[in-house]
Amino acid sequence: MDFFAQIEIQGIASRVEKKEGPKKAFVQFSVLVEEAFTNKAGDSIIDTQWFNCMGVDLNVESGDKVHIIGKVRTIKYTGGEGEIHHSWQVCVEKLEKL
Repeated sequence: MDFFAQIEIQGIASRVEKKEGPKKAFVQFSVLVEEAFTNKAGDSIIDTQWFNCMGVDLNVESGDKVHIIGKVRTIKYTGGEGEIHHSWQVCVEKLEKL
């Protein structure tokens, strides 16, 4: 049995950066996802999440409404003062404009 982490996101693309790699062009971008709900006190809340994404040969522009499916990977990097950081990135396998 194979194990993997898959994620499905629907939101608005932003901060699109198209880059040339050694073999293929790739795109790094963020997807804004907002979820509205009412808390126990009756207040309307909008929860905003940003997802960092990356994919090869994608046709996406800032402001596009997108539905993506991909795999989650963890990136480890060292900050300017030597501190270790971790972040998540979605490796896009399928992108559909809505």
